[in-house]
Amino acid sequence: MKVKRAITNTFFWIAISVYLVIIFFPVFWLISGSLKTTLELTGTTPHFIPKKVHFENYIYIWRDIPLARYFKNSLIIATAATFLAVLISVIGAYGFSRFEFPGRQFFGNSLIFTQLFPSISFLIPYYAMFILFYKITGIRLIGGYTGIIFTMMVFALPVDVWLMKGYIDAIPKELEEAALIDGCNYFQAFFKVVFPLLAPSVAAVFIISFMQAWNEVLFASVLTNSRTRTLAIGILEYRTKYFSNWSYIFAAGVTISIPVLILFTVLQRYIIRGLMRGALKG
Repeated sequence: MKVKRAITNTFFWIAISVYLVIIFFPVFWLISGSLKTTLELTGTTPHFIPKKVHFENYIYIWRDIPLARYFKNSLIIATAATFLAVLISVIGAYGFSRFEFPGRQFFGNSLIFTQLFPSISFLIPYYAMFILFYKITGIRLIGGYTGIIFTMMVFALPVDVWLMKGYIDAIPKELEEAALIDGCNYFQAFFKVVFPLLAPSVAAVFIISFMQAWNEVLFASVLTNSRTRTLAIGILEYRTKYFSNWSYIFAAGVTISIPVLILFTVLQRYIIRGLMRGALKG
């Protein structure tokens, strides 16, 4: 029995080790590549450890292209789109969870149904819609912050509403009923009773939406210009017609990952608590 248990434990830890290697190797290769030269990265013999560490790659990436401006654009767009998406999704999810109205089931199912379509199928309609909006109102959405923020918010809403509805369903209605008996209206009951209990769940939804907006490439490549270009599009400028500076691209990739890593670290305990609350209903 002891031998069988030892063999089982051995295979378990081997499987865990292989899984961790598969998961963390791309991260290791990204960091390692950011400390190499492009010549070493594109050589015929790969080196896992740089022959010579080139920390200057992290300095030069800010010199060759306006990375600071792209960083600011990504931060503005991702933060604004995520904040609006989470705010609207909390209110919308509360309505789906607590109130009965005509078409409730249809609209709820439609949220998930929209996820069946690839994002690229909406690209041309969005572009045409923004052009038509400009012709009618004179307000330009393409090339500015407003258009890409609105787009990122809309694409985050279906998943955000669906997740938040599950979290709100897990909160007993008796808490709100007690608040209503004490003299609160629905608005007060929500913000004084329900919303404080949703803080961990809001953090989990926030980080998911932020990562989606931060890494957006497809719509950002069409709806932004040189003034509002984001990081995900800006790092492509390290590539020219005849040459790709892969060491700078790797260094920029590490730099782009830092804000999400910091945000995830700060909200980690709330994210775990929110995910656990979504898994345990009642």
